Amino acid sequence: MSSLRLTFGLAVLMAPLLAIASPIGAGLKGSPFERFTDADFELFLDATRQAGQGLLGELKEWSNAKSGAHGTVKAVRDYKRDDADCRELRGQNSARGRTEPFHLAICKAADGKWRLAPFEPAAKPTTPPPPAVPPAAPETPRT
Repeated sequence: MSSLRLTFGLAVLMAPLLAIASPIGAGLKGSPFERFTDADFELFLDATRQAGQGLLGELKEWSNAKSGAHGTVKAVRDYKRDDADCRELRGQNSARGRTEPFHLAICKAADGKWRLAPFEPAAKPTTPPPPAVPPAAPETPRT
């Protein structure tokens, strides 16, 4: 696979991470993700896919002997999102002297593949209650 195509593919897969409110979404600057090689990303994403298909709590480990990067990932919770099966994943990655935990979610797409996703659907907006109508003042009898 060419480096350009791999980089583009990883960018497409990693883009949702930037929108997730987690240590990853808070910014990649200085994180292990920023220091990953293309091979590190491949290994990390493969471990993520395995965690999606494995048992809850089953630890998946990855490591790249060439770069020294390594990490773990495990599924900690299942949930539904728009009728799709989703999993909350947690783990830790290390690359070039930096180690940090991460927290992300994946959901199974129609094609059966796991994709990065926001954690849970946004709360459905509630319709505001109708304005309160003050009770009518009792009529005073006229004499």
